[in-house]
Amino acid sequence: MTPLLALLATLLAPPAGATGANLPGALPPGLDDHLADLDSGDRAKRRLAARSLRVLVRSEVRRSSTRQRDELVRDEARMTLADLDARLAPRCVEGLVAPELTVPCADILRWLETTSALPALERAVAAEPRARARRRLDRTIRALRGFAAEQG
Repeated sequence: MTPLLALLATLLAPPAGATGANLPGALPPGLDDHLADLDSGDRAKRRLAARSLRVLVRSEVRRSSTRQRDELVRDEARMTLADLDARLAPRCVEGLVAPELTVPCADILRWLETTSALPALERAVAAEPRARARRRLDRTIRALRGFAAEQG
């Protein structure tokens, strides 16, 4: 290979780790930090972590959509969502009692289709004093009941 071709190949090669959002079986970077921040004593850290995780889950739901033409991207996103359901959903169920986590966790549970969270969501909506949060919890409960009915 001539030096010119070698230089051109080097310049056109993607940077290391930039071949995809996630390698198959790998979780997004920073996930462990956000999960740890959900248990932080600092309310602002918990809120930021929940919002960041909400954005992450929503982006993976979009990537897993049937409108996604690339099957590899779609399958990769579905694997990530399964991992997030296993690691994040239980933390969100516990977080429903914290006012700063109620709304983002309700969204996360709805997008992950975590039907096992229904009893905790029903308890949370009964105890929630804020109208906006109650509406979001109700929306999640209705969606999860629909998913549960589809699953039979």
